[in-house]
Amino acid sequence: MSLDPSKFKALIKKKGWTLRAVAERWGITDVWMYNIAGNAERAKHYDDALFGLPSKANAVRQGKRRSNMAGKFTEEGCLFLPGELVTTVRYIGSIAEEGDSGRISAVDLSGRSPRYLLEFDRGSDWFGEDAMCELVAQKGIVE
Repeated sequence: MSLDPSKFKALIKKKGWTLRAVAERWGITDVWMYNIAGNAERAKHYDDALFGLPSKANAVRQGKRRSNMAGKFTEEGCLFLPGELVTTVRYIGSIAEEGDSGRISAVDLSGRSPRYLLEFDRGSDWFGEDAMCELVAQKGIVE
């Protein structure tokens, strides 16, 4: 059973976010975010992603710290760490269904933008930063 809409929205607010800011972070439209937040029957992975969402203050600090790691990332970009746990927000071919959990098993920073090795029980593959921002939600856990 998913969080009821008022609790879902309250948790976003408690963490210092707005629905619009979460939509931007998750790489979805504002309209889709409002639909998710208002739907008591939403897919469970959205609740999982919300529980893993860091506080806004921590996310800003983390974004600044990450931007200094390689000297080419901004707060607006998606940066994942090796060992970070993620949840898919859509189907990724034969390796993962929507809502599957996986992990970032490697990061390649040798090119113009990072590439990530995304690993699931059914397989793994390399994805660029833009694809990662659209395919997965961070759980806020690094193993």
